[in-house]
Amino acid sequence: MKKLPNGLTIALFPNKSKVIYCGVAIKVGSRQDPEGLHGLAHLAEHMIFKGTKHRKSWHILNRMESVGGELNAFTSKEETFVYTIAPRSEVRRSLELLSDIVLNATFPERELEKEKDVIEDEINLYKDTPSEQIYDDFDGLLYPDHPLGRPILGDEKSLAQMTQTDLLAHTRKHFRAENMVCFCMGQISEERFEKLCEEYFSGAPSGELIQKPEETISSDLLSQFVTISKPTHQAHTIIGGFAPTMYEKSRAEASLLMNYLAGASMNSRLNIMLREKRGWVYNVESSLTSLTDTGWWQIYFGCDPSNADKARKVVKDELDRLMELGMKENTLRAWIKQVKGQLALSSEQHESRFLNFGKQLLHFNAYRSVDDVCASLDLITTETLARMTVQLFSSRCTLVYEGIQD
Repeated sequence: MKKLPNGLTIALFPNKSKVIYCGVAIKVGSRQDPEGLHGLAHLAEHMIFKGTKHRKSWHILNRMESVGGELNAFTSKEETFVYTIAPRSEVRRSLELLSDIVLNATFPERELEKEKDVIEDEINLYKDTPSEQIYDDFDGLLYPDHPLGRPILGDEKSLAQMTQTDLLAHTRKHFRAENMVCFCMGQISEERFEKLCEEYFSGAPSGELIQKPEETISSDLLSQFVTISKPTHQAHTIIGGFAPTMYEKSRAEASLLMNYLAGASMNSRLNIMLREKRGWVYNVESSLTSLTDTGWWQIYFGCDPSNADKARKVVKDELDRLMELGMKENTLRAWIKQVKGQLALSSEQHESRFLNFGKQLLHFNAYRSVDDVCASLDLITTETLARMTVQLFSSRCTLVYEGIQD
């Protein structure tokens, strides 16, 4: 890892493979959207594919596909990622294309209105998918009147206000060398990677980024139970609350608890209690989202409306039991062993490993390996887990889509 003269961080993850991954991570997401232009970061992510000073939309879309590769991007609350996956012989093609769309996007007006229609369809897709829409509504419950409580996609009203001028202002402000990381995973020498980055990214504008002050986020959560009537056949429920930031060491305990309760494994506590023992749900899942200055946990399930109250009581009782009794030492050590195994398996999923590499560089200026994460798990004790259980579950919010009652 090193910095170019303009301040851009570049980093290589050497990996023997016939495939090479190249990406640019930018420290800007939906929480930086200006007032009244919610969804601007997401629209910009779409529109950088639609034309540059050197290419039209078709040339961008065809550039990686024509050699069997991929070009992709996504926007989160705090980041924008643009990346390629390609045969390793196409590393120059990959980095050149990334530099062009990130540094030279023109946001042609003839493409802008079409892409707004595409995003409106994306918004409507979420509205037609209650198991997705409920997450956006829950964000609004946790962070009312705050940028974090607004959907990443924005809405039809804010989308209609966005102009080419807004998009150009967005990239001029945020797509700056000090605010980005160019990263790569694959079989390439450090010397060649560095040379290519200097060739294609030395023109990235530099200069101190001036962020507007963020609104204060309260650490106090008022427990709420909110119901929304939806014409759905299932009742959908999210239970959640505040959690550690990405920089807090106690995030390890929070992550372990979420995995234990409703992680991806079939033997998670709530999957056993809600699906295997009672047959009330098809799926129950948990998540932990940690940002730079806040975080939240969530447990989601959908079920027949006649079982919704009973299922919520099972979840409530389990959270209360954990707060009262904690986790036994043998259970804790067994679950840590299971999570370590999951981490080993996930390390073979190259795309997610590559993106995690970029995210860590963007926020920590360093990379924690799987071995480092496993070492942090070994530091968890029943006492530290008990403290985190109380911190997470003492105050919690519940959001319910009631569904159609027979």
